[in-house]
Amino acid sequence: MRVKIIDTKEGLDKAVQKMKDETVLGLDTETRLYGNPPELCLIQMATKTECWLIDPLAIEDISPLKEILENPGIIKAIHFANFERAVLKPFGFELRGVFDTCTNSRKLRGKPACGGHNLKDVSLRELGIVMDKSYQRADWTVRPLTKGMKDYAALDAIVLVKLYEIFKGLKPRN
Repeated sequence: MRVKIIDTKEGLDKAVQKMKDETVLGLDTETRLYGNPPELCLIQMATKTECWLIDPLAIEDISPLKEILENPGIIKAIHFANFERAVLKPFGFELRGVFDTCTNSRKLRGKPACGGHNLKDVSLRELGIVMDKSYQRADWTVRPLTKGMKDYAALDAIVLVKLYEIFKGLKPRN
């Protein structure tokens, strides 16, 4: 898996050009939690083979993402999409083509699923992937990001593509 840090307008333009050819992207964000809405600090977008860590604190204009985020023909696999919608709305982005892995986990496994429906539990149950969520509360405004922060952020987006592949074909349990 290639992970690329995108911290220039030129880098963002190149990434968007590549994303246009995709049918499914994992999408996650990292925020500074204090504030309403929370401050957007990082946007992670992934395919099966590539992950882009987009730094909105370094790139003044992230509007090229609108073409991807609002394209209903590109599925955005997101865990708890309402949070991402709230974080991205101040930038004028409306998410279209969303597949919410949290919602689908609940539909497929039932509300009282073993382990629950947060991304850590769903990733373990469905993929056998252990996720260290301690970075979730990190200070995402600090630059440069540590290797641990980059690894954590990339994994958050990468597992979403894998979860989409599993959930899209399953029938809900009765």
